[in-house]
Amino acid sequence: LAQRFEQEKQQAVIEFSKKENELKQAVEHEKQIQSELIQQKTELEQHLEQEKQVVAEYIQREYELKQAIEEEKSARLQAEELATELAQQKEQSAEKYQQELVQLQNELITKETEIDKPKNKDKPKSRPYLGFIVGSLFLGIILIVSVSVWKIINYKPPMSVKATINEPEQPATIIVKKPSHPTPTIPTVNPYKKICVHFKKRSWISISDKNGNNLYEGIYKLGDILVPKGEPPFYMKVGEMSGVYVGYDCSEINPIIHYPKQIGSKNIFIIGSEE
Repeated sequence: LAQRFEQEKQQAVIEFSKKENELKQAVEHEKQIQSELIQQKTELEQHLEQEKQVVAEYIQREYELKQAIEEEKSARLQAEELATELAQQKEQSAEKYQQELVQLQNELITKETEIDKPKNKDKPKSRPYLGFIVGSLFLGIILIVSVSVWKIINYKPPMSVKATINEPEQPATIIVKKPSHPTPTIPTVNPYKKICVHFKKRSWISISDKNGNNLYEGIYKLGDILVPKGEPPFYMKVGEMSGVYVGYDCSEINPIIHYPKQIGSKNIFIIGSEE
């Protein structure tokens, strides 16, 4: 019985050792799987943060583009309102001068008829001269009024400036003097242009012209506006490209990324041309 008990005891110890080793191996395997899961979780979190940054930048750019579109729409509406107002003023001025012209014609016709009436029957030969003088005056006044009306109707003020038309009470006379020795005039071309720089974000920029003159350089904040002048093309080196908007000759404001880059450079843009 003692020997049998010892044999059973040894077998039980051997089986217990085997099971203990199997449990240790299972625990090690679980630890490896857990470490791999932790590493995958860390990588997924990093990837998620990158995607969040990309989405935030996309939303910011979309918001800036919407703002630029709204500003352009408001500018177009203002230009249309100004054009409508100027057209109404032209129509009113033309109607007023046409009425005055008709009134003057009627007055001249009545005066001509009154003058043509013979005041003295003893002098019938003076009537042709009076008619010629009155007709000449009548034609001169009609010509002056017609020229004034034509100038007012064809007057085209610039769209960027709100113009008002001062209507004269009486038509002004036009005197044209021909020079005795006319000299040809040579038109002068101004080589200098300007650009408008709007900042939607804080950014560093450096602006130079065709001749290499440094016009602006420094860090500018949101809402700043620069209007440098120089000989085109302009070379602009930009730090934060998503926050800078530029308009050549201040006509149309576009993001800086819409302009061509200098060959071999990533953040130097060319605005304008030599034409």
